Amino acid sequence: MAIAVYPATITRIIQLTPTVRQLSMTLDNNSSIPFHTGQWVYLHLNNNGVIVKRAFSIASSEHQPQILDFCVKKVEGGVGSTI
Repeated sequence: MAIAVYPATITRIIQLTPTVRQLSMTLDNNSSIPFHTGQWVYLHLNNNGVIVKRAFSIASSEHQPQILDFCVKKVEGGVGSTI
């Protein structure tokens, strides 16, 4: 099975608690992803020029498939925590 890639732009970051942020992304090129809330996806993150993959659970409503929300918990030294 081929892996689908969906380029996206971070459109909003909200600090929910001292250690949790909501990260909102809008898919580029008017694309959309069919998903179920809670489904996991891999995000490719740039860590000082090195691309790393991290799994995140989608926290947004499946009724807006062009917008993806993620709740990201800060992990000391974690690659995804620097967003």
